[in-house]
Amino acid sequence: MTTGDEEARIKAAIEKTRAFFEQMQVPTRLSAYGIGKECISRVQEQLSAHGMVQLGEHRDVTPQLVGKVLELCLSAAPLS
Repeated sequence: MTTGDEEARIKAAIEKTRAFFEQMQVPTRLSAYGIGKECISRVQEQLSAHGMVQLGEHRDVTPQLVGKVLELCLSAAPLS
């Protein structure tokens, strides 16, 4: 999509990507994998236990940030 404002183009790109994976029968929602808010602390604990405490290109993604991202993902309404 090359028309519309930036937000509209971003949403369209996300939706097309999601639709592609769903068409390939690859679920795109954490809930489809049985992941809920109760899993967040376990994910953080496992990251720390495996020394994965500075992730990302700039090494600024911490287990705490991962927890915040998961919380936002799990509480967000689906794009439509």
